[in-house]
Amino acid sequence: MFSFGRENTGLVAKWWRNVDKQILFLFAFLLLLGLFFSFSSTTSVMSEKMNKETYFFFIRHLIFVSISLFLLVVISIQEKRKLTKFLPIIFVISILLLSLVPIFGIEIKGSKRWLEFLFLPRFQPVEILKPFFILIIAKILTFNSGKNIHKKYIETIETEKNGGLNIPDLEPEYYTLKKELRNKFLFLIFIIEL
Repeated sequence: MFSFGRENTGLVAKWWRNVDKQILFLFAFLLLLGLFFSFSSTTSVMSEKMNKETYFFFIRHLIFVSISLFLLVVISIQEKRKLTKFLPIIFVISILLLSLVPIFGIEIKGSKRWLEFLFLPRFQPVEILKPFFILIIAKILTFNSGKNIHKKYIETIETEKNGGLNIPDLEPEYYTLKKELRNKFLFLIFIIEL
């Protein structure tokens, strides 16, 4: 049996002692609830219309839930220093992927928001950028915390100008992204001020 006591210094035991179990179980509950609703809403009529298997959407949802749970555990097990070391790299990669959308993006329902590569499922690069933008802003605010706090706010506001991106307003979704990121940034500053 697994022992998660203080004498066990294994990676999984340390993770289990330090993880916020309430958030972890609520997250798992929401994923399982989504699976339940996906299973219960899958009908044979819809699958026949789309020429898919009866439980195609449920199985697809199950695969993505499994991948997300695996990534949740793998990322949360990592040390904080490792994650903050790769944070700027992933942020730059997500901005580069977002800049590829106007060129190589797939148009769905009149707008280009998706990228599709041969080895990856179709995805929206903006969804990768959002959490890393918040983490970069938090890193800027906490970097050298003993220094002048007002200088950090000015640096952060400079980063936040135009939603943190220098992308012209070619499509309405970029304006929405800028507005959404700006609102998240202002909320973050409000919380920090409390």
